[in-house]
Amino acid sequence: MATEETYQSLNINGTAYVTRLTRKYENRPKWKKQNPKMVTNGLPGTVLDIYVKTGDQVVEGEKLLSLEAMKMINTILAPFSGEVREVFVKPGQTLKKGTLMIELA
Repeated sequence: MATEETYQSLNINGTAYVTRLTRKYENRPKWKKQNPKMVTNGLPGTVLDIYVKTGDQVVEGEKLLSLEAMKMINTILAPFSGEVREVFVKPGQTLKKGTLMIELA
């Protein structure tokens, strides 16, 4: 069975490369820019503490919540100053990757 292969030329730091694009690469989900007002988790984990509530004013870099993921405690910080519109999670809740945790305005 013949398959059509796709090749891509790359130039990295002055060195030319040619690579074959796999079917897995071509069928991957396309990247889309995340809405910064929607704070989601990048790893599956468990919510430990929530430091804000709906209606709170936060400044950029302020702690929003802590999340245990891969045996590490991750502190999630506000990406910008604003108001907490809604908190969607509770302490002790187990989250899948990409779960909406907090909405900011």
